[in-house]
Amino acid sequence: MSKIMNSYLIPLFLTVIIEMAVAYLMGIRGRRNCFLILLVNIMTNVTINWLHGILFKWLGNSGTLLIYTAGELTVVLTEYCLYRKDLKADTAVWKYALLANTASVLGGIIWKSL
Repeated sequence: MSKIMNSYLIPLFLTVIIEMAVAYLMGIRGRRNCFLILLVNIMTNVTINWLHGILFKWLGNSGTLLIYTAGELTVVLTEYCLYRKDLKADTAVWKYALLANTASVLGGIIWKSL
């Protein structure tokens, strides 16, 4: 259970909190938007953490920066595509996807360094 908590649940919880805060600060509000952000992050966060685990076993630490960079760029593009149609916001959706994921990655780095 501890591995599941550390690999999936804690990162997901932190990501949702951080990305909801970014949405709020960018004026993205409402139940429908919050629910969409939650669903999209459950999908992308669990998937990327699962892939990171597999790729780290295969490549080891030698590919850490490449794995994170490629993975996070893929997440930003995926989230943008998912939000583009359904996220109701006055701000550009690509800005939200980029800023929210950047904040989430930085939050994860800080969390792991504690």
